[in-house]
Amino acid sequence: MKKQIIIIMAIFSIILLSGCGKKPPEPTSTPIVFTASEIYSEKDKTPYKTIENNGKTYVPFGVISPKGLTKDISYAYGDYLGYLENNTSIKIYALNGESTDKWIIEYYDNEAIIYREISTKGENTPNSVKSLNYEYWN
Repeated sequence: MKKQIIIIMAIFSIILLSGCGKKPPEPTSTPIVFTASEIYSEKDKTPYKTIENNGKTYVPFGVISPKGLTKDISYAYGDYLGYLENNTSIKIYALNGESTDKWIIEYYDNEAIIYREISTKGENTPNSVKSLNYEYWN
């Protein structure tokens, strides 16, 4: 009986750890160089980092909603788009299944933040996104 419990616990641990540390897809195309700036909330004057490209301005919105027992987030990464100027280790990805005109993912140091395009305020949020209730979006 004790041996069976140990085996079950080992299998469960492997399942849980299999989703940890998964990295987003590697670049497959010529990267876009995104720029960074700041914007301030009109309500409380809080500064927010922005990511900009091709006339679009993206503001932090939330994180990827984890799926399943393994808390997998790799499902949300779409195509590699590029990187933030002056720092190729800050990678920008599409949010899988969503338009890059509205959503992108910033990935740096094993952390992912979802950015929303500024003109989409008030629109529906995809199920793959968990809002962090930043004051800017309220």
